Amino acid sequence: MKDSRRSKSNIGITGFIIGQSENSLERWISYGGEYSLLKSCQYCGQIHDRSYRCKSKPKRYKPTNDVNRFRWTNQWKMKSKQIRERDKYLCQICLLKQYNTVKQYNFTNLEVHHIEPLIEAWDKRLEDINLISLCAYHHKMADSGQIPKNALIGIVGNIGRYPPQGIF
Repeated sequence: MKDSRRSKSNIGITGFIIGQSENSLERWISYGGEYSLLKSCQYCGQIHDRSYRCKSKPKRYKPTNDVNRFRWTNQWKMKSKQIRERDKYLCQICLLKQYNTVKQYNFTNLEVHHIEPLIEAWDKRLEDINLISLCAYHHKMADSGQIPKNALIGIVGNIGRYPPQGIF
């Protein structure tokens, strides 16, 4: 790659282009001996230092409410880990080959699901009978109501019993 050098002696800035792609341009600029990596901004089109946060970048806003605040607590993190261990780090729906299961022993994208949503049953948020380990696919199905709450409660009640009895 060509090393095109530029210099402005009146302000002591020298720089050169080190890489260029379709929508970005990176440059090293020397300000009195210190080097800084510049990059063209995909939001405003100007060139900023790599560590600069552009004001044109859209902000992701996640509302802070009791539910989100609870999910950030150590209490929830410890309980979530305990439930995953109880369920042997496996999706309980996949384990029973129910609801379009592709892989029976699925341990990827594992999430802990509240059978009774936090908004409806705040007091049950840390009860073992209200929590189950599910993969992301089945978690989305359970949240949308495609997997009935009664089926999930039955599965949680039978965890540890093999073969499972009287689930459905």
